Amino acid sequence: MNHLPMVFFVWCFVLFGSFSPAAAYIDPATTSYIIELIIGAVVVGGAAFGYYWRKIRRKVSKTDGTDNSVSVEEQLSGLDDED
Repeated sequence: MNHLPMVFFVWCFVLFGSFSPAAAYIDPATTSYIIELIIGAVVVGGAAFGYYWRKIRRKVSKTDGTDNSVSVEEQLSGLDDED
């Protein structure tokens, strides 16, 4: 006979049935750290979404294959000539 379900039941009872209720206190520093973690996760998630959204939009958009962008060096080279 397979005793695996009975062993699992006994293991769960011992593991979860032996805990006593905890009288815990969460101090304000812990709460602010949790809030910082949540805000950080939202910022990282937004940055990742923006990064992949631009990649998808670039892939889907219809372009003729020419690159019309101007490099930073070309933009800055005109600044010296105006003086």
